[in-house]
Amino acid sequence: MLKTIELTNSNWTFDDAILLGKRGGFGQVHPGTNSTGVPVAIKLLDPGIKDPAHRELEFAQAYVGRPTKHIVPILDFGEDAKSGQSCIVMVRAERNLREYLISTKALPEQEAADILRQVAEGLVEAGDWIHRDLKPENVLQTNGQWQIADFGIARLADATTSARTLKDALTPPYAAPEQFDGRRATHATDVYSLGCIGFEMLSGKWPFPGPAHEDFAQQHRHELPILKNGSPLIRLLILRMLARPEVARPDIREAITELASSQLGQAGRGPAASRLAAASAVVAEETARQLAAAQGAAAKRKEREALASQALTELRGIADELLSRIKQNAPQARVVQGRPLPIVAFEIGLGQGTLAMSVGQFSDIPENAFHESKWDVVCGDVMVVKTAQYARSASLWYAKRGNGPYQWIEVAYWALNRDPSKQPCYLPPGEDADFAAAPIMHSWNLAYQPRPITGKDMESFLDRWIDFFASAVAMSRSVLNEVGVTARGWSCYATFR
Repeated sequence: MLKTIELTNSNWTFDDAILLGKRGGFGQVHPGTNSTGVPVAIKLLDPGIKDPAHRELEFAQAYVGRPTKHIVPILDFGEDAKSGQSCIVMVRAERNLREYLISTKALPEQEAADILRQVAEGLVEAGDWIHRDLKPENVLQTNGQWQIADFGIARLADATTSARTLKDALTPPYAAPEQFDGRRATHATDVYSLGCIGFEMLSGKWPFPGPAHEDFAQQHRHELPILKNGSPLIRLLILRMLARPEVARPDIREAITELASSQLGQAGRGPAASRLAAASAVVAEETARQLAAAQGAAAKRKEREALASQALTELRGIADELLSRIKQNAPQARVVQGRPLPIVAFEIGLGQGTLAMSVGQFSDIPENAFHESKWDVVCGDVMVVKTAQYARSASLWYAKRGNGPYQWIEVAYWALNRDPSKQPCYLPPGEDADFAAAPIMHSWNLAYQPRPITGKDMESFLDRWIDFFASAVAMSRSVLNEVGVTARGWSCYATFR
């Protein structure tokens, strides 16, 4: 039956016998038209649901008539002049992401990354609003663009809400751990849900199987999903988005930068990718056991342990990828066996050169260990390239600097009165490493500015240390006599000195 509603901007007609999609928890959407026959979607809010209806109307008021690229445009809102029914009028979409995934299952990496990027840009467009219920059903396609809809339980970042509302409204396959705990949702909550959507687009399934609410709660709180599809870059990004500690998740703008990277899907395929996925599965199981054992610890200590565990999972994936690429390009290289794991991820030699990398060397760094530099360093590891003549090394710190995110960075040090053939070098956590990064005079200094090594920077990190290793191999006199010295090799050697 056709009905007409009168709102602020226009009169709108809809058929109340036809639904667009399934009935939602806070209302139902019908196909409608304006006075000239332009198709729209009209959402009738359930009068029995007060708080979510109020929030959605508040969001509609903030965004009505505002041009948006990745939020479904809102054309009108308010109460029908005759019936008093609360309504929101939106541009009618062509389909939602759930319908698309049902027809396609898993998506190619580039397409999945592009959809994730568009949804992430919609979160940026939403500003201080936190969606809190991101899922494929709320991602709609209009004129070829993917857009976010249904801000029924959204709220402003500085607003308060009840734990009961979170419990009743969350969608278990896509909910963040803090939502199951009834804790305050933040922008990191939306990042986690976006990671769940990305996992599903790449693999064709949810990160966790459930099936009951209690099962999902247990899995999101204490388990790590295993993603085998996609390149190392996108797998590591989604793994970070699904980190249980909120502070370990990437900022939404950082995620957009990585998703837009031209490197996605161009590296790490084949044997290296499968080895990386297998290693990630082992680390995920170990991390889950560690987290389960930490349940009785203090809340702050638990978060720090979880943050370190997440960091080492990321670094283990990078280490396996580096080793795989070296072995692919130098199959005669020898891997030193018998090293204790997880302290030494690998040590590989060719000619007189060796390259070693640790994972878990400094896994429990006190919170105030870098007091002077004001870095919050959670854990650290070491990279070393050496020959009989010289050694070059660097520290790898998982740290938060200033207002930036927690991330892995490469930091090398030098001192004027030290052996130049062993610099730049790493330092263990302590006063020297702290003072070198602080704005004070000290015998130790930074050899170069700290370099991020994850996300879009991972390829540069891998290439840099493969190049250092190649230069170390070239320093062998016998190799020099046979193949000559490349300009690039000697350029790198010059930096060692």
